[in-house]
Amino acid sequence: MTAVHPEITPQDPGGHVWDVIVIGAGAGGSTAGFNLARLGRSVLFVERGKLLHHDPTVVKGAPWSGNSQVALDHGWWPRPLYRWNEKDGASVAERPPLGSGAGGSTAQFGAVMDRFRPEDFTPRRFFPDIPDHSLPEAWPINYEEMVPYYERAESLYRVRGTQDPLALTMTSLLEPPPSSDRELAVFDALKGAGLSPYRLHVAVEHAPGCLGCPGMLCPHACRNDAARICLYPALDRYGAKILPSCRAIRFEAHGRVVERVICEWNQRRIALRARVFILAANAFLTPVRLQRSANERFPNGLANSSGLVGRNLMLHATNHLFLSGPRGVRISDEPRSVAQRFLRPQRDEAGQCSRAPNSKAR
Repeated sequence: MTAVHPEITPQDPGGHVWDVIVIGAGAGGSTAGFNLARLGRSVLFVERGKLLHHDPTVVKGAPWSGNSQVALDHGWWPRPLYRWNEKDGASVAERPPLGSGAGGSTAQFGAVMDRFRPEDFTPRRFFPDIPDHSLPEAWPINYEEMVPYYERAESLYRVRGTQDPLALTMTSLLEPPPSSDRELAVFDALKGAGLSPYRLHVAVEHAPGCLGCPGMLCPHACRNDAARICLYPALDRYGAKILPSCRAIRFEAHGRVVERVICEWNQRRIALRARVFILAANAFLTPVRLQRSANERFPNGLANSSGLVGRNLMLHATNHLFLSGPRGVRISDEPRSVAQRFLRPQRDEAGQCSRAPNSKAR
């Protein structure tokens, strides 16, 4: 039985037509729901996981071992995902870093909130000689259009850091805490190699005793995750409601209008109605919901006339660098959200990196 929080959990969620129902209370869902609730809309969040900051069964300050039975208690998605290995002709089970609960994956992340670069919006020009690629010439929006939204997001999530010497000027960053001796050693070594390091842009408060808590729920108020910044203010200040431990299964549509979402909550099926539905169940589960919502008019699922829903998923491409610091200075156990720095490349007109590798230093 799901724990009921009377002030924020509606007693009869199916008996009300909500202005907005948000599926998923992670970064996208919490932020969107917060802004809509702040504008006076009636908002209901539907979240598969728990209220991670308020539920007494949730484990904080300890990593998850991979046991599916307790995954939700640690804020992780409980089921493995499968990928097809063409070489072996078999599916392989994997556990990607996929959060589940209030704040979604931001409850666990390293708090990095760095912007895209202007050149990221025109990706094809850097790969002119690659055949059969599907990169577009440009995004339908550009960096300049995104700047005011970047600034609002950085202000909302209280992002801290220093100016990237190779980027356009950013005015919304808060002051980072003083660098540790280990950070200074890495910083000086990178500058000495001709690179352009800067303090990584992170949404953290650096409370006393902050350890970064990478990959686990923080027992302190350090990480500015989506629940702390958006979800709980929406619930506590602006009258939004939430159904925790509620699994959204599929949508029901009449013609081209989605009218209901069918959910499992407290071991029973319920139908929730809204004027607007926001599907914010991350890149893995958003396609699942759309495909499960297939009907006679849309046999391949909702919003899938292209047949591309659920395809072309791209995960993080990560390069690891192992650094050897000066004698007597250890850098390996510095909290990730403090010590990690981007080494940004400078590209020439042909798209070639002229100085720094596009990697991360840990």
